[in-house]
Amino acid sequence: MRLKEKAHQLDLLVMGPDCGTGIIAGVPIAFTNKVQQGTIGVVGASGTGIQEVTTLIDKAGEGISSALGTGGRDLNEAVQGITMLDSIHHLQAQADTKVIMVVSKPPSKVVQEKIENYLRTLDKPVVALFLGAKPTHHESNIYHAYTLEEVAKAKQSLCLREKIHVT
Repeated sequence: MRLKEKAHQLDLLVMGPDCGTGIIAGVPIAFTNKVQQGTIGVVGASGTGIQEVTTLIDKAGEGISSALGTGGRDLNEAVQGITMLDSIHHLQAQADTKVIMVVSKPPSKVVQEKIENYLRTLDKPVVALFLGAKPTHHESNIYHAYTLEEVAKAKQSLCLREKIHVT
């Protein structure tokens, strides 16, 4: 926790603990699949979720600008999503990222609300998947997904500027 707080103060990211997935400037690090570089930024508190969604995006012919793993415990109440929030901020500022995707294991409800409130302030469109949550609606810039496959499909619709329907 102290490392994440210190990194936040220094405008750095601590990916972990329990994080083995990342793609930075098109380069896969740790336990990551090689996918094509592109305009979709992914941040996740689920390494296997990041791997699955990035490969689905790659198979659909799109690419990843960055994929940042936060560690599975980043969205619990003690940690408060420090790395998730900082990673989203980084993707928002990244010129080559056009769409932001958030993938998470079931988070603390309080932290999920904190993350969603921050996502509402972004200029870029967002696809968010909080595993275990069944979305009932979308918001102006946030498309809430129910499955990893829906995340990848929503990405395609966002790139084409199509309306996305809740399934």
